[in-house]
Amino acid sequence: MDRTKDRIIFYWKAIDLVLAAITVAAIIWLPSVALIDTNLYPIAVTVAAASLTISIFVCTMNYTGDSEGIKMLVREHGTVFRGRWAHIFISTLIALGLPIVAMVIDEFCSTAGNALGLFSIVLSLLQASRAIRLLLLLVEAKDTADEIQQIRQHMQDVSSKL
Repeated sequence: MDRTKDRIIFYWKAIDLVLAAITVAAIIWLPSVALIDTNLYPIAVTVAAASLTISIFVCTMNYTGDSEGIKMLVREHGTVFRGRWAHIFISTLIALGLPIVAMVIDEFCSTAGNALGLFSIVLSLLQASRAIRLLLLLVEAKDTADEIQQIRQHMQDVSSKL
């Protein structure tokens, strides 16, 4: 089971790296682009809002889950979860505000405005991927707790027959 979790974490970290590389490449490429349509900013806000929605859903699952595995995770690693959720929400709220700043900057320097818009999109996607990573952890914790509960039930059944 640890190998599966390590593999999932590796894949999500790889996705984070690819998104970061795309952002850097886009920012480097932007000066050669004459003008990106201003529709980029509403798209950036939409992506950030979707990321915030995903994060709120997963966070709600995190703290209202009735599974023993989820409750144990929150009990034992509550400060880690609070820190991660705070980071996800603060970053996503920043990503929501960046397109507004980008629209103002776009009037003076379109390259900087476009870079901020793209950065907002990538930041939103990174935070959504982190929320999904936490969702996978919660699902794994629930599955593990269910397996442990089944084993306990089986052991009680066997011991009652003896």
